[in-house]
Amino acid sequence: MTTVEQAGTGELWASVPEQFTPIDLAEDFETRVLRTIRQAEYALPGSTPEQRMHLALAQEAMIGKMLEQGVRYAATCVAKTEDERPSLTMANLTVTFQAAELTGLDPLGAIANGLKTKNPKAKQEIGYLNLPVGRTLAIADEVKFTPPTSAFGVPSDREHVVRQASAVIPHPHGTRIVIIGMSTEFLTEWTLYTEMFRAILETVSFEPPRKPSSIASRLGGF
Repeated sequence: MTTVEQAGTGELWASVPEQFTPIDLAEDFETRVLRTIRQAEYALPGSTPEQRMHLALAQEAMIGKMLEQGVRYAATCVAKTEDERPSLTMANLTVTFQAAELTGLDPLGAIANGLKTKNPKAKQEIGYLNLPVGRTLAIADEVKFTPPTSAFGVPSDREHVVRQASAVIPHPHGTRIVIIGMSTEFLTEWTLYTEMFRAILETVSFEPPRKPSSIASRLGGF
């Protein structure tokens, strides 16, 4: 289980696949880009310098959006596709806490209506999921943006298209919501990442995992 620590009361627990590596959002741009390139070279032998640089820049573009949105926890997954011409693919997992007045009979419905009113022309789908942690608002959309710079501060005019899935979960204390998101620029792998995202959501809990009893530990192999 991965623990997402937050200021104030309460924490969030979830099982995150080992393919995801936590991102240090406080790290400087150049250090993070260089490390991403080195990690890609080690983890993905056969990848070209151009592929590794593209991967690092795609990650930085998404990190820029994370910082704007107040993300508190982030992890990235880097993988290689299994088609005839393998290529690198990447997705980011994020957790954001936002203050919210969770009042009324259907607070999630109010949030959904607010999203539709705020962005009536947005390309998004809104629905609900019934998870172990409770009823959850599910949102899928695409975001287009152009970061002001690319690698090492070089001006950039390349438009990025990011597809993202988000789950909005009411916090038990009733004063904030948790937004868990999965986003990627690699749209051909969207089905794979949504399956991983749903598996993660099934493990979300506001309670710490129970420690097995001594007898359960002894019988762990049965």
